[in-house]
Amino acid sequence: MIKRVLLIALILLLLLAALLIYLDPRNLDPNYHRPQIKAWIESRLNAEVELGLIFPILYPGLGFECHDVELRLKPEPEAVPEDFLRIKSLKVILDRDVLFKERRLLWKELIVDSPSLCLRRGPDKHFVVKNLIKPQPAAPAIPEPKSWLGKAISENLQAQLPDPEHRFAAILNLELVRVNNASLEIVDQGQPKPGLVAPLKLFAMDFNLHGMSAREPGRFKVRGRFPQGRGPGLPDGPLASLSGKLEVDKVTRTATLSAVSGTWGDTRVNQANLTFGSVNHHVRLTLDADLDAALEQLNLVLTWPPIHRTHVVDPIQAWGRTRVKVHLEGPDRSRAWRMRYSGSAGLSGAGLDPGRVIAPLSKFNGTATLANGVIDIPETELFVGGIPVRSSGKIEEAYAPRFVLVTEAEEVDFSKFFMGHPGPAPDPDAEMKPMRSRWEGDAKIGKGFYGKLVAREIQGHWSVDTDRVLRFAHLTCRAYQGTYEDNFSWVSFNHPAEVVFYLNGTIRKMDAQSFIEGILDTTTFVDGDFDGRGYVTGRFIAGEFDTASLNGEFVVNVHNGKLMGYNLFIKVLAFLGLPFKEEQYGQSFEKLRAEVTFRDGVAYSDNLVLRNWDLEAHAAGSIDFVHETLDLRIAVYPLETLSTLTKPIPLLGAIVNQTQESLFGYYAKVQGNWDQPRISPYLPLIEKAPTRPPPRNLSDRLRDGGKSLKEKLNAGQNPPPH
Repeated sequence: MIKRVLLIALILLLLLAALLIYLDPRNLDPNYHRPQIKAWIESRLNAEVELGLIFPILYPGLGFECHDVELRLKPEPEAVPEDFLRIKSLKVILDRDVLFKERRLLWKELIVDSPSLCLRRGPDKHFVVKNLIKPQPAAPAIPEPKSWLGKAISENLQAQLPDPEHRFAAILNLELVRVNNASLEIVDQGQPKPGLVAPLKLFAMDFNLHGMSAREPGRFKVRGRFPQGRGPGLPDGPLASLSGKLEVDKVTRTATLSAVSGTWGDTRVNQANLTFGSVNHHVRLTLDADLDAALEQLNLVLTWPPIHRTHVVDPIQAWGRTRVKVHLEGPDRSRAWRMRYSGSAGLSGAGLDPGRVIAPLSKFNGTATLANGVIDIPETELFVGGIPVRSSGKIEEAYAPRFVLVTEAEEVDFSKFFMGHPGPAPDPDAEMKPMRSRWEGDAKIGKGFYGKLVAREIQGHWSVDTDRVLRFAHLTCRAYQGTYEDNFSWVSFNHPAEVVFYLNGTIRKMDAQSFIEGILDTTTFVDGDFDGRGYVTGRFIAGEFDTASLNGEFVVNVHNGKLMGYNLFIKVLAFLGLPFKEEQYGQSFEKLRAEVTFRDGVAYSDNLVLRNWDLEAHAAGSIDFVHETLDLRIAVYPLETLSTLTKPIPLLGAIVNQTQESLFGYYAKVQGNWDQPRISPYLPLIEKAPTRPPPRNLSDRLRDGGKSLKEKLNAGQNPPPH
């Protein structure tokens, strides 16, 4: 018995040895065929291929494992290859029984370890991968094997993959797909304007899929942190984990993710279904989602470098929670914002800080509706810069979304409403970028103030465009016992540490003393109601008004007023020896009129006229608000003297033009510091009075709109917004 067994074993060994000699053992080593495999791949792709060691796998199925796979694209035949795909390890295992018994493919395991994919979008706005596959293969579909075993496997595969449709179905028979530690980088070099501001990078992403076929969906799970690559020293976003079903339709060429659920930090995905594919070479996407979202995490996405375009100003911030149910589809290439959406968003304790200009909105509770590209916000109470208001509005879709608000408030501090933002001051030398949102609305405010400037019954239209300019239209209010009607003023926030303003309007019957104190933060001895019209412009630096930036043109008329106390005019009358009521140290007047030009913080006038029941006075000269000095020429004409003249005389012209008629008055010169001015005699026939500079040419400023606001102000100009 033992001899028989040994004989059989010897015969088997001899047969095995003969078989190995006939087969050429090198054919059993996959690495022997690496050059042939490399040439076969490169004959079909515009790429260079590198393959590491290949290990055959016979259990638990038939397959291989290949290390250090590299694929470098060649956009042009003579171009330098670019890194496209790197894989540390690729393992492919087919089900052996299904392959040989049922003659079909079943991917028992497809495991990809540490793949790294780099996609580049060229100046022509096409990805380099577009030319990956060569139009016509230069070699047979499957390389001709050298051994009978290779021929057997080749014939089996050709029988199962006779045409593209069957190949597609066979590829989808997946028992397990696992991608570990994947990396993705997308670089956009599209011209003239890339879609991504900075390269998009994702690392350490994991993906699992099992139980999928051409007829049945598979179960998938994806994990990874998002967003990543937020900038030096900034941590990655929270961990995202999503799972659901994946189904691919080979007829419509669409992929469907259904029954998706998961978490992203504090955000929960209750239910989501996503379908995407291609129609007429254009991507189409449909999404239905139910989310319970933490709005704080929205900040991480809005400031993600690939899409963040506002690097200087504090980024848009949001907080609170929202329950969102949304249906989204698109893109629609005929529309500016290409996605169509509808649904609702229930907000709880929500807030939004859009960055500089508009103050933070907070404590919003309500349900907004989404339909036809518009988000409608119901009327509710919220806080703007900590100020309670009632507001309703809508958000209209566009590349730069437009927020339209209708607001009512009892009292508003405008320093908090438009400029109150926490955090460190912005870099004064930083370059400003356009805003990504636009704001406008109608407002009705009971009382509003900015510093000492107070107004009541404010109503009108306002807007803030992407150029960071706050504009007003049809604005009216009551202030200082009078009224103000605006004529399209604006305030510019185009510099991190400066606020530039241009105020143009008409004033009626305002109290002079309280107005001067509120506007210029100083006192005046002029009391009475005044009317005025014109414009002024200037700037605030770090919250303080830059007096040297004050420019403009203004016409003022004061009626039935009084010069209070022992003022400058009383001192001039005393110097000239003219009578006045010493017990009151004041002087009533019937009217006061002046045309004033502001240049670099200095007020000039050459036709100031004051008239009361005893005399008429004229003044020409300047008041310097920067250095607190004055330089005036004053002429006083008693009315009794004027009544003896045979013809009217241009009193101011008498001073300026030095005519003989000037001898009918009394003249004085006032110079020096305005707290202790020097009063001296003035001889109009010898010394010429200063004249008012000519008005600015507004059309010149409009034509010169290319200069920056800061350059215009430094040049003493009053620029329009641009």
